[in-house]
Amino acid sequence: MSVDKPLRVYISFRDYPIGSISVSGHKFIGSPVTYGIVLTRQPYVKKIETSVEYIGSKDMTILGSRSGLAALFLWYAIQTRSQHFHKEVANCLQNARYLRDRLLELDYHPLLNDFSTTVVFDKPAIELCRKWQLATQGNIAHIVVMQHISTQKIDQFIDNLLVKNKLSCFSTSCL
Repeated sequence: MSVDKPLRVYISFRDYPIGSISVSGHKFIGSPVTYGIVLTRQPYVKKIETSVEYIGSKDMTILGSRSGLAALFLWYAIQTRSQHFHKEVANCLQNARYLRDRLLELDYHPLLNDFSTTVVFDKPAIELCRKWQLATQGNIAHIVVMQHISTQKIDQFIDNLLVKNKLSCFSTSCL
């Protein structure tokens, strides 16, 4: 996929069996405050909506999260950077696939959805999780491939995995 050609994929709730789409404003968009956007099907919205007597309306946000500041940051990012988002998205998707393929070579069982930049894989040694600040849960870890994650940085991570694997293998006499 070329990063110069706009990525134009039409995805709709009507045509695909998807339940939701989420965007982290503080990750990809680079907002100075954390926020997320979730678009979901109407039946799921109905499950979280609650009546709010003092405004005479239903609240359909997660935990009553109606931050106008987050909406302003999103609006500003779209106004000032949206013409470049397609290149950033294409580059992140390409690098996520590169990470997945490199982890596959090392048998770390990576998972990556087609239009995602989050690569899930077997949790490496705790020292590497700390060094690379990997998000982990149980026996899995994940990396969200954002704009600053280059193929060079991915190669450094993979080199660290290779070194750690060799050290572990040496200490357990599996050579």
